[in-house]
Amino acid sequence: FAGINSAKIIKHFAGKLAVATGSACTSALPQPSHVLKAMGISEKDAYSSIRFSIGKDTTPTDIENTVAIVKSARELLK
Repeated sequence: FAGINSAKIIKHFAGKLAVATGSACTSALPQPSHVLKAMGISEKDAYSSIRFSIGKDTTPTDIENTVAIVKSARELLK
């Protein structure tokens, strides 16, 4: 979500999707993912990133619904 602060993205998704800014082991910390930074992502872009997680109970319908929510949010968050 280039140019959009992840806090704004997370607030927009509240009640719709469970997302976080950092890696799973540091999700409570208000800083960008150390993994993204290690991959060479700029700090600015890392602050515009969120993490989606899937698990054994995630269905294809869950993923399709998430994609639809994200697509609609992208236009609203500009």
